[in-house]
Amino acid sequence: MHKSIRRLSMIFVGAATGMVVLGTGVSGSGHTVWIDGEKRVIMVRAATVGELLQKANITYQPGDLIYPAPDEPLKAGEAVVVRHARTVSVSLGDAPFRLVKTSAPDVGTFLSEIGVKLGPEDEVEPAMSTPLKEGSSVHVSYVKRRFWKETTVISPKVITKQDATLEKGREKVVAQGQAGTVERLMTATYVNGVLKEIKSLSTQMVKPAEPKIVAVGTKTKKTVQVAAVPPPKPVQVKVESLTFTPQAVLDNVMLTAYGPGKEHTGKSPGDPEYAITASGLRATEGRTVAVDPNLIPLGTWLYIEGYGLYRAEDTGGAVQGKKIDIYFEDDQKADRFGLKRGHKVYIIGKKKP
Repeated sequence: MHKSIRRLSMIFVGAATGMVVLGTGVSGSGHTVWIDGEKRVIMVRAATVGELLQKANITYQPGDLIYPAPDEPLKAGEAVVVRHARTVSVSLGDAPFRLVKTSAPDVGTFLSEIGVKLGPEDEVEPAMSTPLKEGSSVHVSYVKRRFWKETTVISPKVITKQDATLEKGREKVVAQGQAGTVERLMTATYVNGVLKEIKSLSTQMVKPAEPKIVAVGTKTKKTVQVAAVPPPKPVQVKVESLTFTPQAVLDNVMLTAYGPGKEHTGKSPGDPEYAITASGLRATEGRTVAVDPNLIPLGTWLYIEGYGLYRAEDTGGAVQGKKIDIYFEDDQKADRFGLKRGHKVYIIGKKKP
């Protein structure tokens, strides 16, 4: 009766302190077994690690971590570690997740176990010290950074200053100014080969910009009152039987002549435009002259001193400025006319006097 009560007390105390007592007559402090990080003390006689685990009903499968190995002799005071393998999903870089069996206690040990080498910038989620559980997920992002220097040109500011010596509305550049330069240390971050971020790490002023200085005039220009001068009254001209008031008078006009033939106009009889002027009228001797339309508009009547009244009806490539080409029906007569200088021509207008 006394021995039974004592034995029940030992079992009760052992259960309360994480101890498992098997069999009778067990002496000493027992064997410490760590099962998935949980400490247990097994009070049992066993020759090998495997026998200890079997008697303590601690099961394991291939892939589980048993240390020392199950066939190793069980030494007094030596702790036994049992870590059951877990199914963990892992993704490296942009690769899809895959399932891996592991008995590693945490993320860092697991990655080392499967041969993952991490760089100083690489990122792991969750953290390396995170304990692994059944169904845990681990993702590794490979991070690389590229560094370079970037130079930026700074345009000079424009500063304006009032200048009382300059007339109002005028400006004068006092100093041209010079552009400055800024150097930035840039970095680009690539995650799994994909560009994620570009940013500036530091900025250094290499050369400050020098401002451009512009003087702006404020001086008021004095105005002088000038009495209005009435335009001259038109002068009436009487020549031969004509009386007219010219719009303008041209001096030192050069006179030449031309005929309807091919040598003068490039056209031959039978040509639809033979003897047809630039104004669309048929050329007529004693009326038609070729002029520079920039000086004398077509359709204008004019009086050529010494030759009479004519109308500006035609143009010519060689007729420019103060030059007038008089039309003759006979090409030979036009050739004999030659070139005459120093004539006065009165510009009358569109209405025939």
